[in-house]
Amino acid sequence: MFIVKQYSPMTEARRQCLTPPVDIYETAQEVVVLADMPGVSKEHIYMNVINNQLTISGAFQTDWEGKKLVRELPNCSYYRTFRLSNIIDVENIQAKMTDGVLTVKLPKKQPEQPYKVPIEIE
Repeated sequence: MFIVKQYSPMTEARRQCLTPPVDIYETAQEVVVLADMPGVSKEHIYMNVINNQLTISGAFQTDWEGKKLVRELPNCSYYRTFRLSNIIDVENIQAKMTDGVLTVKLPKKQPEQPYKVPIEIE
C-alpha cells in the first residue's frame, strides 16, 4: 500500500528550486523517504507537516566569493512536498541528515484495540 503521494504545485518561487530525487519504501511499521540533498547543512534544512502535507526544503550555500576560479554550482534551494495518508503518526516523525541524504521516518499509527466494557451484575 503506497501511502505517500507527491504534491508539488508550482509557483514562481518554487520554479527557482531544485526538486530533490527521493526513494520511498514501506515496512509494516513505517514509510521511509530518502531525499538526496547534497551540500545542505543542518542549519539550512527545514521540514514541517501541516494538514497531512509534508514539506521538505533546504538551501545549499557556499562562501567561496573571491576564492573560486570556476563556478558551475550556484547557490540553490531544494523543495519537495508530499501528501501523507491519515494512517501516518505525524507526531512521531523522525528525520536525520547523513552525507547529503535526508532520511525521514514516517511511523504508522497503531490500530485501535477494542476496549472491553465491564458489565456490572446485580
